[in-house]
Formats: sequence, C-alpha cells, structure tokens
Amino acid sequence: MEEQDKFDFLLGERKEKNATLSRKGISLLSRLIVRLLYGKRVKDVNSPYRLMRSSELKEALKFIPDNSFAPNILLTAWFVYFQTRIFTVEVSNRIRGTGRQSKLNGYLLKGCFQSIFQTILFRFRL
Repeated sequence: MEEQDKFDFLLGERKEKNATLSRKGISLLSRLIVRLLYGKRVKDVNSPYRLMRSSELKEALKFIPDNSFAPNILLTAWFVYFQTRIFTVEVSNRIRGTGRQSKLNGYLLKGCFQSIFQTILFRFRL
C-alpha cells in the first residue's frame, strides 16, 4: 500500500500455489502466452491480489470483452503491453477454508481454451 501513489498496477504474486498439477499447468500456459505476446514483467498473470489506478482500469476495461472467461489475465496483459508502472511483490497464498482443491473438469478445460483464444485475440485488438 505504501507504493500505491508511485504505480498504476500493484500485483501480489503468489509464491506458492496450493493447486493441482493440471491447475499449475494452466497457470504456466497463461504466463507463457502473456510473456510471448505482451512482455515479461509479471509472473502471476491471474493473481487475485491486485490494486489498480482507477483511470488506468477504466481505460483497460474499454478493451476487455464482456464475455471474457478470465478477465484478470486480460487486465494483466493490458497493463504489461502498455508498459504502465507496475509494482509486484511476492505474497503468501492464503489457505482456502474448504480444504479442497478444484479439479480439472469439462467446464474448466473449456474455459482454459477459451481464455487462451481470448488472450491471443486481445493482443491483436490493442
């Protein structure tokens, strides 16, 4: 929070994810696509720990399709692509209260492919 006035995008990058192997694979694929198409300034492209300057967020949301499966990834890609002032900090991931990891199912797999496709298309819209 001390850095919020100096940056447009503050991102807490989780150092350890309590996720299944398939979830870790999806995260790796997302990170690789963002790095290849937008730049390599962020490791955890779908981190839930984020703080954004409202003026920059409003501009980014003009480009994010309403039907995005993973809008966090597209927001991260937008901030990286336009080389905004990004601050990242490593954070500990909180333990989920349910104690249950989500498994790769048909919905998640379909969403993964949809997100990949949307992330690639998004690059060409910018």
